[in-house]
Amino acid sequence: MTAPSPADSVAREVLGAVNSRDVLMRVSLLCERFLGARVTTRLFHRVSVGSVHGVRLSDGREVVVKLHRAFAPFRYLKALNELQAHVADAGFPAPKPLAPPARLPNGSATFEASLARGDPPDPDRPEHLALMASGLAWLVELCEPFASRAEFEPWLARRRDGLWPIPHDARFDFVATAQGAAWIDTLARRARALLDADPGRRVIGHHDWRREHLRVRQGRLCAVYDWDSVGRFAEPVLVAGAARTFTVDWSRVGQRQYPTLEQMHEFLDAYETARGRPFSRDERAHFRAALVYGAAYTARCEHSDDRTNFGRGPLAPPPDFVPTESMRAFLQEHGETLLAGED
Repeated sequence: MTAPSPADSVAREVLGAVNSRDVLMRVSLLCERFLGARVTTRLFHRVSVGSVHGVRLSDGREVVVKLHRAFAPFRYLKALNELQAHVADAGFPAPKPLAPPARLPNGSATFEASLARGDPPDPDRPEHLALMASGLAWLVELCEPFASRAEFEPWLARRRDGLWPIPHDARFDFVATAQGAAWIDTLARRARALLDADPGRRVIGHHDWRREHLRVRQGRLCAVYDWDSVGRFAEPVLVAGAARTFTVDWSRVGQRQYPTLEQMHEFLDAYETARGRPFSRDERAHFRAALVYGAAYTARCEHSDDRTNFGRGPLAPPPDFVPTESMRAFLQEHGETLLAGED
């Protein structure tokens, strides 16, 4: 018999689990305690910032349990639970929370209904691009009653050195890999100065709004995942984040991930149409600056991966070329012109 695989790092930290069998047992205990039924089947397991477990319960329900490390603010998870229920009740394709968040000794857990339906949108199809953009505009509108809530400030994006937040994955080391990245930092600093000068209208939306987290069926958006990516942002910053990554799906290996600049502007146009009014001149300037800053952050992650073999190896010299379809290539080609106010 094959031994169970080691527990993922999040489950190990939050549950104290040592292997995959142990994780499933402890997730089942959580479900018994907070949902009143034990786990009978594991449907899927994914790890990113959190540890996500799709399971079938003994009462037939299919649910998703997400484990959050201790640094995820519990007051944020409670507010998110409230917001998620609000938008689901309004007809938005959000998985409905099944219980309040559970505070655990080394983290927390959330419980929601499974929305395993539909297919990922095809961003190259104009009607799917329009669905993605209008879905984000719809979510922003539904979240308006929560827009003043401080709990939704983006806790993962807080900057620690005036320029960069703590990277979203521990494998990225911006300090150790700074050599060769000064040009990226320079563009990011210029973009950040524009963004910090006037944050603009603050809205609540999903800041990882991309193909991998969305599903469509019969011409409609039918499921949205990854709800701990919801936060409060200046609207041009939120839309720029989506425009810069809406084509991304890391489950598709060997395919182009990032959109072209033309596609980014197509997303903005579709969002403005759904919103019912165009961005102002200042909002468009903030949109462009946010494109540059977001691209620079991703470029720094790429640079770190190149120098550390994705966090697995010793520090290597800076690369002497930039891959064609990388965010570094996008930044080299468009960073200066975007900051200069040119599309």
